[in-house]
Amino acid sequence: MRIVFITGLSGAGKTTALRALEDLGFYCIDNLPVPLILEFVDVLKSTNIPSDNVAIVVDVREGEFLDVFRDVFRALKKEGVKTEILFLEARDEVIKRRYSETRRRHPLGDIETGINRERERLKVISPLSTRTIDTTHLSVHDLRELVSNIFGGGRLFYLNIIAFGFKYGLPENADLVFDVRFLPNPHFVEELRPLTGRDKAVRDFVLQKKETAGFLRRTVSYLRYLIPFYKKEGKVYLTVAFGCTGGKHRSIVIADAVYEKLSSDFKDIRIIYRDLGKE
Repeated sequence: MRIVFITGLSGAGKTTALRALEDLGFYCIDNLPVPLILEFVDVLKSTNIPSDNVAIVVDVREGEFLDVFRDVFRALKKEGVKTEILFLEARDEVIKRRYSETRRRHPLGDIETGINRERERLKVISPLSTRTIDTTHLSVHDLRELVSNIFGGGRLFYLNIIAFGFKYGLPENADLVFDVRFLPNPHFVEELRPLTGRDKAVRDFVLQKKETAGFLRRTVSYLRYLIPFYKKEGKVYLTVAFGCTGGKHRSIVIADAVYEKLSSDFKDIRIIYRDLGKE
């Protein structure tokens, strides 16, 4: 028997992950009280359920029951049950936006204080997590595909490339950050200033520079060398960020160029222009 516990922040995608596992044939239960888990497992062992794969959502709705989860988790391991914990998280502003769009109520009440209280409560579980997925930049479809591939035996590695502006802060979920502010800035060329890195004139301006060619050659080579080691360690996805001042010109050109060069190496690769349009 294998049990996957799905947990994490409210609004980070637990329901989506549960449905993805259900589609894979998992026996799924949402919000089973923690004190009943061991008894439930005993029932499953003596019953012919359709699948040996079980998924259980455990979150802050458990209230005080969360405090005994660590003991239950250890007891299952002692019994020889293969256990995994999938922890879903996202940035606060994204959680707030999702709740605003769905008009749902946060389980801890006020959204402003509820997120912080929830993070604090989940410290009981988060250190035990075997997989953590940051859904900040994932759509519902992206998350379903990712969970399906992880637990369904599909491709297990995703490469995310982010173009951003330092003036708006570092991407919180970035594993590797490259500063490309050393490259000539199209902002100081009057006819290029209103354009973006997606425009041919800006691309040509940046890519034709000798320093750009050297940076791209070394960076792509470095990523091709490094990524297999991340995969070997069981990392599910890697997020690589390229930043310029405003996230409008140079970072986009470089992110696009790296994306194009690595697309043949990685089928599961996506690009995000985090700050495009903010100016």
